Amino acid sequence: APFDAAQFHAINILRLHGEAALRGKLEEIKTVENLRSVATASGLVLSARVGKARPSRAELITAIVEAAKHYDAQRSAATA
Repeated sequence: APFDAAQFHAINILRLHGEAALRGKLEEIKTVENLRSVATASGLVLSARVGKARPSRAELITAIVEAAKHYDAQRSAATA
């Protein structure tokens, strides 16, 4: 089946299940392209370092986790 990035909404996974669960889910994704799709589908803006170069899967996974945490922290502050 084609990869469905929408199943991996990074922010929701982080909020519902925590950082370790999000990282575990991302680890299951085997290609850089699919990881990028998840970032896009999740509405995350990755750091320029990861955006331009050819990052490793590990770098992308870390960037997605960090971006999701950053987004969630901003949202939490906004609704506090």
